[in-house]
Amino acid sequence: MSGDRSFRVFLFRMIPVLLMVSFVGWCTHNNRSRQASAPIQAELNELFMSNGLIDGPPGSQNLAEVARKIGQPGMNRLLYAAASGASLPSLQWIVDHGADPRNVGAMQDLTLLQMAAKATRYDQVAYWLSFDLDPLQRTRDGSSLIHLAAGTGLDERLLALLASKGLKVSDVTTQGRTAMHLASAKSIPVLVRAGADINAKDSEGRTPLHQAALEERNEAVTELLKQGASVFAVDSKGRTPLHLAAMGRSDAVVDTLLAAGAMKASRDQDNLTPRDLAMQSRNRQRYSGYRDLAEKL
Repeated sequence: MSGDRSFRVFLFRMIPVLLMVSFVGWCTHNNRSRQASAPIQAELNELFMSNGLIDGPPGSQNLAEVARKIGQPGMNRLLYAAASGASLPSLQWIVDHGADPRNVGAMQDLTLLQMAAKATRYDQVAYWLSFDLDPLQRTRDGSSLIHLAAGTGLDERLLALLASKGLKVSDVTTQGRTAMHLASAKSIPVLVRAGADINAKDSEGRTPLHQAALEERNEAVTELLKQGASVFAVDSKGRTPLHLAAMGRSDAVVDTLLAAGAMKASRDQDNLTPRDLAMQSRNRQRYSGYRDLAEKL
């Protein structure tokens, strides 16, 4: 009996200690929660202010109450405005406080899912997909989510996610361009490993190397050549990538193609060499740099 009594006395004496430990633990956890949410709170304040939903010093208004007052239409507009640059926790907060991603259409050029893909934000792409947003929806020019991601920096993880939703690296835009035609240097090896055709031709007969040369994307040109792109391919006008590079202003692209064996003497269907096109562009645009470019050709 004395042992039971002693144990009860011990427990009775320990109750205040246990309560104090629990209280300290709760305070510590609550403080950590506040610290973790502080950056999100600051970001949300900025989003609400920049979109004209609040004024005054940061933290002076209850954002949850503001969200309740503006309702779903207002929160949907905020969600679309924030989607291209905000962090995922902030976007989740906006959704949790009234916005419905399923009712946020392409009010401008891109959908929520398309913006996330273009920014190569795996976390956001996965989040929007959890709302059953259509992964097969295209942009006005027919670009898929893979096209959009390839232009900025597609990686294997994001590609695997998109492929699991039925998207293919061989999908083409309205101009017949694959993701490889639009790919950044970082995306090119990822697409190659996924089986993309390095020399695929669009509706004008242009390969990804043609397109990168035309757009003066020297890093992409370099990577395409490294991955086996043909420097001798011709488009529907009989022009090589060097022809298209000669029409631009990038000495670097011309130098890269020449170093890879591009032929200065190749002629298109109009019997024009790359040098001829460089001179035409110089006369048309009155850009003095074309003189130096033409001398290389």
